[in-house]
Amino acid sequence: MTTAPLKCTYSLSEEFNVSQKLILYAIAQIQGGVKTETHLQKLIFLILNALDIDPERYGYYAYKYGPFSLMIREISDDMTRDGFLHSHERKDIVANEFVLKMMTELQPKRELDRFRIKEVAEFVEGLTRDEILLHTYVRHKDYAKESEILTNVLSKRVRVAADMYHKDKVTLSGGAELAGLPVSRFKAHWE
Repeated sequence: MTTAPLKCTYSLSEEFNVSQKLILYAIAQIQGGVKTETHLQKLIFLILNALDIDPERYGYYAYKYGPFSLMIREISDDMTRDGFLHSHERKDIVANEFVLKMMTELQPKRELDRFRIKEVAEFVEGLTRDEILLHTYVRHKDYAKESEILTNVLSKRVRVAADMYHKDKVTLSGGAELAGLPVSRFKAHWE
């Protein structure tokens, strides 16, 4: 795990910009942190969509594994270097105890925004790589067009969607949408 002494001498509201606060707040919403950088990239992308913020404002574009932002990677790497996040080779990304204690300063002012971030974080929590990629690729097709693994992810879409349904991550109709099947055919696959 990468750790470094904290540089924070001011309150978090003065120390961090909006992008940094968003990343720290989002990661802190997931018990045990974010599994991988892919999960972090998709988590922030999905949160931006839930908040009706254009992901391109945060540097997102279609890339090898779907939506990717170099800005989000750099902010995450900087906060890891500065000790606010801990990770091992961009995996198991967690907020440090100092950040967790300062959640009220990190949280968005609007209750609706806090609710939406928590909702997306709860959705992403526990998803496998294939599950988060399938969800992102199906719901945000424009960001999947450059993916080098799109065909591979879509080849397992029925099983992955069924797994998500059984984990209560999607409804029956949501699972059918991810599987690319009518509800009746999707339901027949696992009955």
